[in-house]
Amino acid sequence: MPDYLPNSDIEFDQWLQNFTNYVVAHATQLGVNTMEKSSLVARNSDWGNKYQAHILAQATARGATEMKDIERKSAEEFVRRLVKRITSYGGTNDADREAMGITVRDTELTPLSEDVVLNTPTPIVIVDHSQKKTAIVHFGANPQNEHENAKPNGIAGARIWCHTGGLPAEGEDWSFLTDDTNSPYNHIVNNSATMTIAYRAQYFDRRLRLGPLGDPIVVAISP
Repeated sequence: MPDYLPNSDIEFDQWLQNFTNYVVAHATQLGVNTMEKSSLVARNSDWGNKYQAHILAQATARGATEMKDIERKSAEEFVRRLVKRITSYGGTNDADREAMGITVRDTELTPLSEDVVLNTPTPIVIVDHSQKKTAIVHFGANPQNEHENAKPNGIAGARIWCHTGGLPAEGEDWSFLTDDTNSPYNHIVNNSATMTIAYRAQYFDRRLRLGPLGDPIVVAISP
C-alpha cells in the first residue's frame, strides 16, 4: 500500500498545511483533543520555518556560487594580462617565473617519442555534478585527489569529449568539449531540465599527438 505522505519537501509542505487546517477545523468531529491539536499546529509551524530557512539557504548558496565564478573569471583575466606584461619586461628571468608559479620557458627542445602518449595509461574521469547547471570534470591518473594528480611524464594535457543524452548510440559521434592542461575543467551547462551527459578523455603530448580514449562516465546535471 503506497504511503500517503509525499516524498518531496514541497509536496509535503503543501500536504501538511492542508492536513493541519482540516484537523484544526474539524477537531471535535475527528476526536482530536486540545493537546493533540496544539501539538499539530506547533509542528506545522516549526516545519514551515525550517523549510523556508532551507529554501533561503539554497538560494543564498546559488548566489554565492555565481558570484564566486564571476570573481574568479575577473581575477583570471586580470592575472593573465598582468603576467603577459611581466613576462614581456626585460628584467623578468626564469627564477622569477618559477617563484611566481607561471610557465618557465623551455630552452631545451628534447625529442619526444610518439610512443609516450600512446603507451601512457588513459586518463580516469570523474565528474562532480553536485552544483546546478555545472559539471566539474576531474581527469588524470588520480582525479579523486587533485593534490596528487600530476600529469604523467611527457603529457601536456587532456582532450575531453562529451555526448548529451548519455552514451552515444551506434553510429553517433562524441562531441569535442575542450583541450585542458590542468584538471579540473568546469563545464557550464545551460539546461532548463535535468540533462544526462557522458564524458571521456584522452591525453595529448606537447606536439598535440593524441593517446587512446579512456573509459566514459555518465552523469545527470540538475537545472
